Amino acid sequence: MWNLYITKRFKQFNGLITLVIYLCGIAHLLACQDSTSAETAPSEFTPLNSGASGLSLEEILDAKSCQSCHPEHYAEWRASVHAYASEDPVFQALNRLGQLETDGELGDFCVQCHAPVAVALKKTTDGLNLDSIPEQFQGITCAYCHQITDIQGSHNNPLIWSNDGIMRGGIKNAKGNGAHASAYSKHLDGSSFDSSALCGSCHDIVTPTNVHLEQTYLEWQSSFYSHPNREQHASCNDCHMPKRSNTESSNIGTSNGSNTHHDHLMPAVDLVHNSEHGQALLELNGRSLKKAIQDELNLSLLSEVCGEIGVNGGGEFELYLENVSAGHRFPSGAALDRRVWVEFLAFDHAGELVFESGQITPEQAVDEYAKTDSFLWLLKDEAFNQQGSKSHRFWEIESVTRNTLPPSTLLSPLDPNYEEAHVMKRYRFASERPVYEVQIRVFIRAIAYELLQELIDLDLLSADFMNKQETFEIEFAYQIWRADEAIMRRSLSGKSLLCTTL
Repeated sequence: MWNLYITKRFKQFNGLITLVIYLCGIAHLLACQDSTSAETAPSEFTPLNSGASGLSLEEILDAKSCQSCHPEHYAEWRASVHAYASEDPVFQALNRLGQLETDGELGDFCVQCHAPVAVALKKTTDGLNLDSIPEQFQGITCAYCHQITDIQGSHNNPLIWSNDGIMRGGIKNAKGNGAHASAYSKHLDGSSFDSSALCGSCHDIVTPTNVHLEQTYLEWQSSFYSHPNREQHASCNDCHMPKRSNTESSNIGTSNGSNTHHDHLMPAVDLVHNSEHGQALLELNGRSLKKAIQDELNLSLLSEVCGEIGVNGGGEFELYLENVSAGHRFPSGAALDRRVWVEFLAFDHAGELVFESGQITPEQAVDEYAKTDSFLWLLKDEAFNQQGSKSHRFWEIESVTRNTLPPSTLLSPLDPNYEEAHVMKRYRFASERPVYEVQIRVFIRAIAYELLQELIDLDLLSADFMNKQETFEIEFAYQIWRADEAIMRRSLSGKSLLCTTL
């Protein structure tokens, strides 16, 4: 086991700071209990202000109608990937390729999640005409999420959408308004267990070949974040839509006496590549999707290094990574197309580089670099078609190999179902000069360059899209090991080694 150490990290859950303590590898999540119990609330209150004669059903479908009363919500949503979901060039390119290669049999498989209103209103059947569809039907809109009445499954968008003009939310005593009828729904209440089911139903994908390709919701269900006790529970909203102080002057839409609202920027790892999508509005308040993503990623991983120096140079090192805050595997979602890798640099006492792995420039494709670096620690899923060849084409995938970091599952290693969250890679190398210092960095790209280049070569994606990609560093994973500062102790592999302390 690891030496005794305490790691403190802070995360905003329900408007308060949550402390995550790690002691001998045991994680204790403390989440603030909501002042009202979502479990005892009715699934849906009688609609308030049901006789409102303000917005028509057609106007409610247009997110711009929400802007005047909810300017912060609108600006955040407009800058989010949800608003951009049907316009994303990579999504459109993959959908076009899938429709072409399946002779249209792919149907609404992609757009059922990326443009659900357009599908429900029969504006599209395959997503190939999205460029001609009015803006109010694009992406995942206010009117879609806030008019969900039921969830009848766990993947591929089994949500029941009412389109009845009643805007549902997590507020039990919403103020009346002249714009629309309002109702409480446990599915939109971030403190409720059921809110994660709403998110997860689109973030778990089972392909036409019956492969459970994306498993973010299933992964969350296996983690300790899904504990039914609210004191140990953290929903999707708690991380990706945390509550914060409401600054909208009208205070419309908040519960009586409340001054908070859920953040609607919903950062994860994917970026919006269109500057018109609300970024200017957000940046006026010092916020941006890129910064929000960076803040989320920074807290996700921790690392530790244990090693011994070779007598004549070089050495043997064990690098441990742990997913400490993501309530799912890391990376998750489209992990087939994500790239997470470790940069491992070793220096002598004079500061001269004696060994390196993973030193990838922003212009380099990770998979191409990996061909020349046998030490590279690369985290991603790999998928294979019926012929056993690697493939990005989800419609032909027959099997998937997972090579990502698991979420924390159970708190006690004494539990027989406990899964070790620390993942190790060994680096054994020779060098002409003794190693004094090792530096560790971890990076992530949302989309693999190889996939983008394939779509560019097929003339399905503009070549300049490659220049818009971002490489994020996970700052909490940064680690320095020095021979004269490390402490001798037993590592997780059972060896007595010099190890870093946190």
